[in-house]
Amino acid sequence: MITQKTISQSLALVVMASIFATQACLASEEILNEFPCNGLENVVDKDNIEFDKNQSADGKGSLRVTVKKPCSITLFEVSKPDIGQARLIYRAKLRPADPKIKTKIIMSLSYSKTNEIISGSTRAGKKLASGWISCSSRRLITKRAQPDVVALKVKFDEPGTVWVDEVTLSKLKVRFFIPIHIAQTRQLKSE
Repeated sequence: MITQKTISQSLALVVMASIFATQACLASEEILNEFPCNGLENVVDKDNIEFDKNQSADGKGSLRVTVKKPCSITLFEVSKPDIGQARLIYRAKLRPADPKIKTKIIMSLSYSKTNEIISGSTRAGKKLASGWISCSSRRLITKRAQPDVVALKVKFDEPGTVWVDEVTLSKLKVRFFIPIHIAQTRQLKSE
C-alpha cells in the first residue's frame, strides 16, 4: 500500500541521487591515456588498420579502418589501468567513408575472474563541421571490480571504412554510488 510516508521517502531518494550525480559531474576529469593516431604504434589489430596522413581531425593523420564484414576491431588496449571508483570514458572522433555506414565505438572491459563486459556508444555523437563525429563510451567502475584490460574498439554493423582520430581514455571520479533500485528494494522490505 502506498502511503504518504512511502512517497516522501521515494522523493527523498530521488533528490539524494540527483545531488550525488551533480557532485560526481563536478569532479575533474583525468586523462589516463592519449593514443596518437599519427602512426600504427601501439595499435593492436594492424591487419585492418592503416595510417592515413590525408584524413585528420587534428592535422597529424588518422587511422583508416576497413572491414569486409560486420565485426569489432581493437584499436588500443590498456592493461591494469588505475581507475579506482570512477566513470571510465573512451572518446574518439570518427569519420565514415559513407555516412550510411553504421559504426560505433565500444569499450571492452576484461576481468580475470569473470567474463568480458562491453560498453557501447552509438555513432550518433556530436557531428563537427569538418565531418568528424565526436563519440564517447562510458562505464561506471567500482573499487571492488577493477578491470585487468580495457580494450578500445570500433564496431561495424556492415562492411565499410571509417577513419579514427583523437582517441583518449579518461576517468571521472565518483564520490558516491547508490544504485536506486537497491535503495528502493531496501525501502520496500522495511515496510
